[in-house]
Amino acid sequence: MNVISAKFSENMKSFGKHYHDAHQMIYVKEGRIRVRIENEEYEAGSGSLVILSRFEEHSIDVLTSQYKRYSVVISPETTTSDIDEYILSTILTNRFEGFSHVVDLVGNREIKCFFEEMALEFSKKASFYKF
Repeated sequence: MNVISAKFSENMKSFGKHYHDAHQMIYVKEGRIRVRIENEEYEAGSGSLVILSRFEEHSIDVLTSQYKRYSVVISPETTTSDIDEYILSTILTNRFEGFSHVVDLVGNREIKCFFEEMALEFSKKASFYKF
């Protein structure tokens, strides 16, 4: 997987409408946000995963005084070259009817650890940190 960036941020402010030339996943570690994605609106709290596709316009309103998150930005080429499983790539490129951009993963320690490790590896620029 070609990761462009992986980082942990805290005490974030709200973001107005914007988009990225890459896919993004946000894991909310603490706090609560309102996310507007295209014509949909969601609330996401601790333990939620927000999935954003390339060029998908979105905004984020921080609803609590503390907002901590992990953010992973993934190259758009990843969906065509690095993901062998078609079902997995559909969450980024070819969404099914009723798709939710926010997934509640409260209690799933593996996902939390995955984001923590990825951010740590990226910040230390360890061997193969971009792969």
